[in-house]
Amino acid sequence: MNSVSFDSLLIIGASKFTVPYLEKYFIDDKGLISERNLYYEQLPADFAGKAIAIVCDLNSIRNISTKGIVYAAALSSTAVYDASEGVNFNEETPVIENSEILKKEKLFSEVFSAVPNIILRLPELVIGTAMDNLGIELAQQIYKGTYMHIENADGHCSTIHASHIPEAILLCVNNDVTGTFNLTDGTNTPVKDLAEALSLRIGDKRIFTVSDKRARLIRIPGNILGIKGWSSKMYDFKKRNLTFSSEKLLSAINYRPTPVIDYIKTHNYDENSL
Repeated sequence: MNSVSFDSLLIIGASKFTVPYLEKYFIDDKGLISERNLYYEQLPADFAGKAIAIVCDLNSIRNISTKGIVYAAALSSTAVYDASEGVNFNEETPVIENSEILKKEKLFSEVFSAVPNIILRLPELVIGTAMDNLGIELAQQIYKGTYMHIENADGHCSTIHASHIPEAILLCVNNDVTGTFNLTDGTNTPVKDLAEALSLRIGDKRIFTVSDKRARLIRIPGNILGIKGWSSKMYDFKKRNLTFSSEKLLSAINYRPTPVIDYIKTHNYDENSL
C-alpha cells in the first residue's frame, strides 16, 4: 500500500453541513492534522505542505490553485443518474447527460487532473446534525406531527450518516483508490423504519398511519399550504423504491459503515457529539 501522505486539509465549499464532521474526524478523532493546518476555500500563496482537498460543494471549485494538493475528493450526488425507480443502481447506470451535476463533476476532474482524485456520489438522504436536505424535512415534519406512515407503503431509499463520509475518504486515500463511486451505508433502507428511528431521537414522537386513499387526498391541501409531510413529494418518497449500490467502493476499501438506522438508534448523543 503506497498511501498518500499529507499534513494539511483544505475544505472547499465550507458552508455545507458535512464540514464539522470532516473537521472532527481529521483533527479530533484521528489527530492527522492540527487546527493550524486546516484551510478553507484556498491554500495560502506561500503554502509549503501537502494537503488533501475535500470539495463539499461542486459550485466552489472555479479558480482553485492545486499547488500543494496531493489528493482531492469531491462530494457529488446520485441525482446525476437517469434513475427514478428501482434498486441497487450502480456506477454503470446511465447518467443524465448535460446535467449540472455531471458538468460540475467533469470540471472537478479537470481542475484536479494532476493529482489522484475521487468523486463520491452521495444519496439524497445524508443524515447528521444540522442536515440541510430531505432528512431535515423528515425530522421537522415528524416533530410537528404532520408526517404519517401510509398503510402498506413499502418504499426504500439509500442513505448514509455524515460521520462515515470522512472515514471513507481517508480509506480511499490510504488505499490509493481513485475514480467515481457511489457511497451509501450499503443497505436498502425502509422509509418507514428510517422515520421511526428519527422519531426516537425527536422525543419519541408517535407517527400515525393513514390509508393510501387518505394520503392521496391530503396531498391537495399539503401542496397548497406547503405542509411538506402531506405533500406529493413526501407521498412519492414513502411509496417509491429508489436505492443505489456502493458495493464497488466498499469492497475496494474494505469498509462497512454502520447502517443509518442502527446509528441513529444506538449513537450516544452528548454535547460533544455530531
